[in-house]
Amino acid sequence: MAKTHAARILYLVGGPGDADAARRELAGLEVDFVVEAVSSEAELREALNPGAYDAVLAASRWWPGAAAKVGSLDPGVPLVLVVDSFDELDERELVASAVTDIVVRDRLKRLRFSILRALHVRDARALHSRAEAELALERTLLTALLDNSPDQIYFKDRQSRFLRISNVQARRFRLSNRAEAVGKTDSDFFTEDHAREAFEDEQWILNSGASILGKEERETSAGRPDSWVLTDKMPLVDERGAVIGTFGVSRDISEIKQAEERLKFMATHDPLTNLPNRFLMADRLRMGMALSQRTGSPLAVMLIDLDSFKTVNDTLGHEVGDLLLRSFADRVLKCLRSNDTLARMGGDEFVAILSEMKSVEDPGVVAERILAALEEPHHAGGHELFVSSSIGISVYPQDCDSAETLLQNADVAMYAIKSTVKKGYRYYHQERTKGSAGDVVTEQNLMKALTERQFELYYQPIRDADSNGITLAEVLLRWNHPEKGLLEASAFFPVAEKSGLIIPMSEWVLRRACEKKREWSDRGLVDLAIALNISPKHFQIDGFAALVGRILADTGVKPSELFFEITESSAMKNLDKARTTMLQLSELGVRIIIDDFGTGYASLRWLKTMPTYAIKIDRFFVHHILGDPNNVAILRAIISMAHSLGLKVIVGGVETEEQASMLRSLGRREAPSLRCDCLQGYFVGRPAPATELAALVAGST
Repeated sequence: MAKTHAARILYLVGGPGDADAARRELAGLEVDFVVEAVSSEAELREALNPGAYDAVLAASRWWPGAAAKVGSLDPGVPLVLVVDSFDELDERELVASAVTDIVVRDRLKRLRFSILRALHVRDARALHSRAEAELALERTLLTALLDNSPDQIYFKDRQSRFLRISNVQARRFRLSNRAEAVGKTDSDFFTEDHAREAFEDEQWILNSGASILGKEERETSAGRPDSWVLTDKMPLVDERGAVIGTFGVSRDISEIKQAEERLKFMATHDPLTNLPNRFLMADRLRMGMALSQRTGSPLAVMLIDLDSFKTVNDTLGHEVGDLLLRSFADRVLKCLRSNDTLARMGGDEFVAILSEMKSVEDPGVVAERILAALEEPHHAGGHELFVSSSIGISVYPQDCDSAETLLQNADVAMYAIKSTVKKGYRYYHQERTKGSAGDVVTEQNLMKALTERQFELYYQPIRDADSNGITLAEVLLRWNHPEKGLLEASAFFPVAEKSGLIIPMSEWVLRRACEKKREWSDRGLVDLAIALNISPKHFQIDGFAALVGRILADTGVKPSELFFEITESSAMKNLDKARTTMLQLSELGVRIIIDDFGTGYASLRWLKTMPTYAIKIDRFFVHHILGDPNNVAILRAIISMAHSLGLKVIVGGVETEEQASMLRSLGRREAPSLRCDCLQGYFVGRPAPATELAALVAGST
């Protein structure tokens, strides 16, 4: 039989033959024994140290005191006594000693059993020692974990009573030490609802043996602030695999939840006023309309605009402007009910949603309340500011059946106020009833066209009179009417002007034209500029130049690539406002063309004071240029005057080759100052979609 490992035996001998006798008795066992002998205490102290031998034999002469001597040198080593008889032993001392076994010398064969038993004792003691060390380590680790973990940790029995908790958990419970929680339940620390939910979770774990991982819980406690925790709850299992309780680990995620709430709030609210933004407003409006359908009560949308806000911003600075907006929002909010919504759309524009109104007259009452509240001065940044407001009101369902149209109707009514008294409120239906039935239909269709993108831009080239190259194109709006086909602006502009829709329509035209201009520049058509017409309505509102600046910045179009055409007659109707708007546009770098020149009342002095880049001579003179010397003379005078003022001259309405030849020849036959700079008209080029114009420009270069 193959032997395993060798075992070392130290024999405290009584005579010279003791060691050999022991070796003979142990020979033949599975274990290969090495027996070493010592005969004095000095030899014992030199030979024996912890772990050096697997067992120690001691002859009678070493007794009493052998156990003490051996134990002092190696406390864990098994000790077997070899005695002549049992009579020489003191029973009480033997019981008190650490002797593993006793062998009588004349029965030495029993030594085999005693040594093997001693080795088993040695192994058992080693195993026990390791178990105790491991248990001590586990206790140390558990204590360190419970003392130092940043998480809430707890152990519970099957009745959901606390067995142990961590220091963090104890602090959460406001206990002076962890032991105070032993035997208590969640009901002693949390509200009834939270304690019941925790108990139900733990009973499910006890019955199923499964875990609940990653559960977000709101811990609610009487007298303590609520907190959010992320919890893992697991079964507590004994060495037999039986579920004897539960344990859990909870990490405080209150700061994370607060950050999530802040992000959610920021996504749906205006950061300056903390009011709902346009996205949350749209959701509230849809909910309000659904409620109106169920209850039959009307809903109103009020578009509230702060008059002359740009002046405050420009003169006193944005910090004062922000303070004014907050004060304005607070004052308006106090005029509304708790179930109403006030949202900031951007800039100085606000929207109020009034749900469950008793009658369509109620919004007017609210508007009057707001206007009255605004009569008191606002105090912002050390300034006392008096401001007014223009309010447009649209009512659902009497005015329309969609949220988009409801907002547009309120916008139309608001601009109607700004274009007249510039203060107060107006219902949309008051504006609607001013026109004919046909105008009302057209207006409704125009609003639909704006939301459904039924508009399209056409471009009419303006050519250099000498080179015939195209460096400028006038932007013209067309309406792809679903029933009437492609309509020119003259078919719908009067209604757009009257209703105020010209304002949002013009913004769409400007942005779309600038986007297309940017596309052309990216494709290499860098010398092609665009010219757009300005409605007289733009002279009656503040902030048009600022809007132009934002769109130029958004699209990346240079201000020098944008021209605005202003008719002479519309500018003269409100000269001061026209001059202000033109100066603001000129400061941006945008250039101004006076359109239809010669039909109004513009004076030389007026032209000198306005930031004008060019004039466009009315088509009347061109149509009558052939065969009428007087018209030719007037035309020469206008061109000469414009050039003397440093202005470019564009002649519009050129429809025949004869007219074009006549205009080109003016400067060649006489003084160069009589030469017109550019020509426009059907002969020069008809209005065309963007793709056709781009091809035409590319072919002319």
